[in-house]
Amino acid sequence: MFLQIRRFLAVMPWATAMLKIILNSIRFFFFYTRMNKCKLEKGISITKVGSISDENFFGYYNKSPTSEDGNILLTHSLINDECFISIVHMNDIEKIIPIVKTKAFNFQQGSMLQWIDNESFIFNDFKNNNLIARTYDIFGNNIHNFVDPVEEVSHKGDFYLSIDFNSLTENKSEYGYSKLCSRLKLLPNQKKGIVHCDINTKISHLIVSKVELRELNNNINIDYDEINHLMISPDDGSFIFIYRYYFKGKRKSMLYCYDLQTKKIKLIASGIISHFCWFDSDNIFIWLNNTKNEGYCLFNIKNESWKNILNTTDGHPTMLNESTVISDSYPSMFAEIHLYSIFGTNIDNIAKISSKPNFNSDLRCDLHPRVFKNTISIDSDFSGKRSQYLIHKNAT
Repeated sequence: MFLQIRRFLAVMPWATAMLKIILNSIRFFFFYTRMNKCKLEKGISITKVGSISDENFFGYYNKSPTSEDGNILLTHSLINDECFISIVHMNDIEKIIPIVKTKAFNFQQGSMLQWIDNESFIFNDFKNNNLIARTYDIFGNNIHNFVDPVEEVSHKGDFYLSIDFNSLTENKSEYGYSKLCSRLKLLPNQKKGIVHCDINTKISHLIVSKVELRELNNNINIDYDEINHLMISPDDGSFIFIYRYYFKGKRKSMLYCYDLQTKKIKLIASGIISHFCWFDSDNIFIWLNNTKNEGYCLFNIKNESWKNILNTTDGHPTMLNESTVISDSYPSMFAEIHLYSIFGTNIDNIAKISSKPNFNSDLRCDLHPRVFKNTISIDSDFSGKRSQYLIHKNAT
């Protein structure tokens, strides 16, 4: 029944919009009786980033807000309706230090803010109506401005991947920006797609074009298409991404893997594809719903084998350690964070956190749990203001 309803909503956008309004209306009446509610399981504590009055957030689930040495945390500060890239020293978590303002952000993925090394980071911004990537250091110095906006940085910090963000904005996606990039508007589809950008040499080149992806899908006539959710493997040898196209109101999604050494592209799955994370450089942990799989699965790239892990609703998964995944659930009455055991079927609850209803889905505040050194970072508005929080397991 759940699968039938989900498939109906996928092909009937108006039904999805109506259902969201109804659910948010119900949640509206319940939220304010449960505001400031954050029920933690025994042995768990939570700390707000910034002062009580600060409003801030990090963004998506697949990037760590902390530097590799764990000393500094990145966040987006909201000050007088403007967004600032800011840092927080972990030994003074209540003090947010604004570094630079950005005009390219959304509440789901922020400005694609992410670390390059312990002292420098990268994010998107607009300059003269063009979407660019800026690199800064923690002292406020602008290191370089790149022509191509950033989507995903390698683990070694030597390259990043870029996509056509205009397609997300044109699709009115919650991952789009407030305006289109003039440079990208002028590019033909042969030159749009996934771009590899060398951070050291500053040289960039197209590695996967939209034309190539359309050919892989039999040159189907489409209304529009998009590339999104790139994720580089732990060894930086390959990356996965979602390619979606829309035709007559229907959406189709494909998950691909691209090998950076062989330059070959491989289809992993199609159907209702949600979120995923790398388990290791050979295996992907993914929520999927199609004719063969339903729920969280493990896919091995080398032998192309599937293993069903957990039949549950989807969320935003991230590896905590070699056997455990952290994930959240979408807001119902509460947004909940869960601990998932990769090799079992148990779900261990960490917290139940109230989630403010938003009739505009672009403004919703998903928890988007991120993991670093056994600490979980989330975004939440349970106190009435959007903020980044750190969740810890107390020492025993």
